Amino acid sequence: MSIAWDNARLRANPGYRAVAWNRLESEAGSALAREADSFGVLIPREGFDLPIVAVDRDTALLFLSLQEPGPAPDFMFATSQGDADPILRRLLFDSILELEQAGRFVSGAEACSLFSVERGAACGNLAKLSIDALSYGAALANVNATTLAQKLYNYNRRPSTPVLRRLLPDRAASLAFLRLDRASNGRGVLDAFWSRGDDNSPWLAFTRRQPSRQRAGQSYKLYVGVAFEELPESLPSIVGELGGNGALQFKIGTDLDGLLRPDKLIAYFPSKDALLAAAQALGPVVAKLAVHAVPFSAEIAAGGALSWGTDPANAWLGDRLSWRQWICDKLAAALVSARGRAVEAVAPWQFALERLRLEGVNTDTFTPTGSWSGAA
Repeated sequence: MSIAWDNARLRANPGYRAVAWNRLESEAGSALAREADSFGVLIPREGFDLPIVAVDRDTALLFLSLQEPGPAPDFMFATSQGDADPILRRLLFDSILELEQAGRFVSGAEACSLFSVERGAACGNLAKLSIDALSYGAALANVNATTLAQKLYNYNRRPSTPVLRRLLPDRAASLAFLRLDRASNGRGVLDAFWSRGDDNSPWLAFTRRQPSRQRAGQSYKLYVGVAFEELPESLPSIVGELGGNGALQFKIGTDLDGLLRPDKLIAYFPSKDALLAAAQALGPVVAKLAVHAVPFSAEIAAGGALSWGTDPANAWLGDRLSWRQWICDKLAAALVSARGRAVEAVAPWQFALERLRLEGVNTDTFTPTGSWSGAA
């Protein structure tokens, strides 16, 4: 179903009140007010179970314009360049606005059920793994959005066992196991291409020695999703292919906790084309290795040994939000929003996927599309 927005009757959610940054008493509010186009926050009124939401000026203007129910104001259609539909859907799904339907106003998952929900099949093992993670998250009824996002992010992490803790009791043992300690032999490939970073970081990062073009504002990252037991033998071949095919940096977990996570080995590229070229070269290297797949990433090699993502603009080596963390945050917020709303037509995990799709993510493959909101 599609909505004729010029005839739809909308209203601002009466459970919220809009507050400009300079009217907030907290120091955090005054700091955030310096962000471009920022207005302030929507704060839930007493008795309403809603999250605090930061909003830009356009959203605040729309919210304030709809204090009295009615159609969306004309400026929505004059300035949105044909994007009014996804914008209004996002605001409805986030319960910032409400839509009148059969004499009552609905939002969130109830509003989602009024639209045609995409029901394409997950494409590949990684997409299926990601939906399994989302179904698991939907079953966790008593955790907040922050905790839920971390549980989604950590999905498919291998458990620590007494045997593994004895094998890799500390960072030094892990580096020796991976043959990355400075005393190890066979570091010729590493030293030829890569300069080792700060040993005190939770990750051990390597930057290419040869000059390369300046990094882009947006980084493309290749996940090498193989079991950590495979790395001592395969790592020289992997990093050799990365170095020979345009990778700017790579990082690897440096202790047992880091090696048990699926995204234990990540390489960074200046473009998607460079990333895919490197993945093609790596294909034969990882083809026979045990897979430890990375959920919420886009599959390249069958089975999930190689996958990719692209961090939100200006993110680099975890300085800011990562691709997977960004996705998990969005999905967790949607799952929490759907709690307590019994909607037969749309399960909570389906609502979460539909909300993520509105951010410009193809949720059949977990790839960003041309409208991906993290690109700006």
